[in-house]
Formats: sequence, structure tokens, C-alpha cells
Amino acid sequence: MGIRLTQTGGPTALLARRAKLTLRVPSSRVAAAQELEGSRVDFGPEAIEIAAAYSKPLAPASTIYAQQLVLGPEEESTFAQVLAQELAARGFGCRFILGRRKGMRAGDRELVGYPVVLHDCSAEHSMRLQQTGLGAERGLGCGIFVPHKKIGAIE
Repeated sequence: MGIRLTQTGGPTALLARRAKLTLRVPSSRVAAAQELEGSRVDFGPEAIEIAAAYSKPLAPASTIYAQQLVLGPEEESTFAQVLAQELAARGFGCRFILGRRKGMRAGDRELVGYPVVLHDCSAEHSMRLQQTGLGAERGLGCGIFVPHKKIGAIE
């Protein structure tokens, strides 16, 4: 599940008026996810009402992007080494570009990660990464990859 929030620089984030909720579910769960239509989800003082749902299957892309990937190391060069090792261990020949270091709170934990673009991915590797993601914090929306049209727009 993912919602793109606007960061405020403080402990809270803003939910845009036209925020979109995206659920990534197996095809066997699409009907159950569509039953959420019309329900309301509260995010602290903000809330969204779930509109009509539609299904969009994953598609291979040579360039994929994760808003934040958390792998453990906070220092950029160490993070890059761990990411390279992780990709090599899985047999992925993708190259990568890191964005600026980002932090986020998860309860009482402070998580540090980086936006990551993987490029020159084969169709098979792209699909596997979109299906499984990377890193230990995927349940919090980190390490979830989506197709990315161009490399130039990394924060």
C-alpha cells in the first residue's frame, strides 16, 4: 500500500487533497481490494475516501524507482556497497543511482534510506524487483519499486 505524502520537514506530512491510494496485491486478492471502495481511511487529522478502484498489472521497465530504500547503513558509500552486493547476490545486472539521504519515523524508530533508481534492468529482473522489492522495511512502503520514465528527476 502506498500514498505519496508531502513532507513538511517536521514530524508530520501533508496528505494532498487529490492523494491517490495504491494497493499492490496479488491478482487473487484484487476482488477483495475492490471491496474497499467507498470506505474511509483516517491518517491522524487527515482522511481519504476510497474511490472507484481499477486493476493495473505490473509491467516490465528497464528503469524502476523506489522513493526510499532502507538497507541499514546510513552513510552513502556504505549504503551503495550494500546495495551493489544485494543486487549481485540476486544475480541482477542493474545499475543504480542514489538520491539524497532521507529519514522517516516509524513509531519510535528513525529509519534512514535513499531514493534509488535502478536502470538497465532486464524485463525479468524488473518484474522480480517490482514483485518482491528490496530491504527490510517493505511493510512500511520502503524498497517498493515502480516503473520510472526518466532518470533525471531524482530528489
